Amino acid sequence: QVSQHIQRQHTLMAAILSDAALMPLVQRPPGAIATLFQQLFGAIPIPSDALHLVYTPSQLYFCLDYGGDYGCDHRGDRLLRPEYWDSLGDEQRASVRAFLHQLGQFSFAKFRRFPIFGACDPAQIDAEWCDRIAQQTNIPTAEVRQTLSRSVSIIPTAKAEAFLMHDIWGHYWQLPFTSFEGDYALLADCDEPLRATETAYTAHGPLTCGELFRVEGEQVYLDETLARQFFHGEVQQRLGLMFTHMLGELVADMAEFKFIWDHPHLDQQLPSSSLFKTFPTKLDLGLADLDFLFLRVLRPLLEVTLSVLTESELEVSVLHQWKAADYPAPTLEQRTSLKAAIARLYQLFFEEYNRTYLPTLDGDTGIFAQIVRNLLHLQNVVNALYTDLNAADHQRWPIQDLLMVFIASYCSSDCYAEFWQVDDAIAAYFLPCWHHLCDQDAVTKML
Repeated sequence: QVSQHIQRQHTLMAAILSDAALMPLVQRPPGAIATLFQQLFGAIPIPSDALHLVYTPSQLYFCLDYGGDYGCDHRGDRLLRPEYWDSLGDEQRASVRAFLHQLGQFSFAKFRRFPIFGACDPAQIDAEWCDRIAQQTNIPTAEVRQTLSRSVSIIPTAKAEAFLMHDIWGHYWQLPFTSFEGDYALLADCDEPLRATETAYTAHGPLTCGELFRVEGEQVYLDETLARQFFHGEVQQRLGLMFTHMLGELVADMAEFKFIWDHPHLDQQLPSSSLFKTFPTKLDLGLADLDFLFLRVLRPLLEVTLSVLTESELEVSVLHQWKAADYPAPTLEQRTSLKAAIARLYQLFFEEYNRTYLPTLDGDTGIFAQIVRNLLHLQNVVNALYTDLNAADHQRWPIQDLLMVFIASYCSSDCYAEFWQVDDAIAAYFLPCWHHLCDQDAVTKML
């Protein structure tokens, strides 16, 4: 299946490059890169000379001359190099400015574009061109769009070396070789408001948010015991999705580091924003991801707007459930009581959040401090094994590559549970198996 996936990807990319007359490079017509760029991203008036292209058999990277020391607009968004920016009219500048602003914005929706998380929105791809590529490759148009959204990215030319190897070597193999894709699809919805159908998987089984409310006469009551179970189950699911991302970045850093390990004399050619450039894992980048995502994935559980004039998403979905269950039309008293029950739900959520999930390093019981401690321990284990000269010298069973694949594969089903156990699994399973393989090789050679 993996081989078929890779071959299908190569077929699609070869067709795109051939259609754009970008392969072989010596026959590249003027403006070919800009034409392909607009087919993928829409009619953005980027000057042709500001665009460059790097491609592999599976991926396309547009290198765009923006950012760096080229200046910013009043919002702080990076602009094109001055010679390109000055060549644009006012309307063109507005279009380019809006596009560059979008490039710099975080969006949960980009997690659907795993493993590249790029700027290629399937809805923006030229329909006629996409249909033509689909006919040439005998791949459905919808699949072409989805594949391109996961295979095309834009990076600043000035920082190309800081991104290219990390994305090409570090991330792309994760799509066919791990189960991260499912977690990233769920992570992409983590900013959606809470609804009645939201399902938390608790120790007592699955529990929907709608089950937390019951109607008795004119009053709506909250089952506080179930609500606490729901909150902790939902938080753990959301944190598990975040752990998938953190471990995906960890193994991507390991893959990127292989260049420095194999070519230490060329380390200056691979810039890094991390202070741990000479280590396979990057603790500072991992902590930055944790700090950035922790509250964002929990936000729908901790943020609600209730008004007597409008109904929140949760109210609408609960009322819809009641209607589907043939409840009588809710009275004004029941609607108001539902608002009060939802207010109590979020008050209870805040109580549990304050008790267990505050993002602080104070104390030993808070889960945030436990995450930091576990991440530090795991990275120390990985760094020690990766740089063990005796182990890394084994050619037939390369511990560095196998360790990277093992971590990603092990944490591909229930990442919340596996995040806490992966270092133990390395000690209990990975290392003994690796030593066994090496010992078998040694015996074979002796015989």
